[in-house]
Amino acid sequence: MQTESVWFVVVLDTNCLIHDFQGVNETLTMLQCMGRSWRVIVVVPYVVVQELDILKSKTPTATSSGSLVIAAARHALSWISAVYENRAVNGNTAAAAADSDAHLPAQPFPYIIKCPRNGEVGYSFIVQSPKQRCTPYLPFNIMNRDDEIVDCCYYYARYYELAHACEPDTHRTPPTIVVLTEDRTLRLKVTIQDEGFLCFDNAAALLNVFTATST
Repeated sequence: MQTESVWFVVVLDTNCLIHDFQGVNETLTMLQCMGRSWRVIVVVPYVVVQELDILKSKTPTATSSGSLVIAAARHALSWISAVYENRAVNGNTAAAAADSDAHLPAQPFPYIIKCPRNGEVGYSFIVQSPKQRCTPYLPFNIMNRDDEIVDCCYYYARYYELAHACEPDTHRTPPTIVVLTEDRTLRLKVTIQDEGFLCFDNAAALLNVFTATST
């Protein structure tokens, strides 16, 4: 059996990409240069892509703040598209991962993403598919976009639990789910799930977690 790694699934919210894009980008860049006692999978929820698309399509207003938000949304979408097209810095594409893991349970998590392996450089990057949902198994009803992000957290937490049960040597222990958001209500909703999910309101705080883990 291989040596286990501490690893994280980092879920990005819209506001952190709008207001703290530089911090997010710098944090992810630094992850590729730091110690390897942990592994990272970065997830952009589908609802975040939808929100950014709405924001970038708005008509510019007379206020500078409105124009800045539109520009930031366009920049974030361009970044997501560029990273996704070159996704999985470790070399795994979504299609190859699905083929290689086709023997894993098809339901309720049919879309498979290969987890990082020891010794790989960088982080994996995922844009959530609208089909990657845990909705039928949630302990609550989805009422708004915050709930969509909580659902995203449950999906990846539950998938990797199943993957670990099927291939413990490959997938190791389930990851810690971390949400990066400035939204207080979303942080509350994520925290009260009592699933061990973590929340941070800025990328610097997130980086401190990885720094502490790698020392």
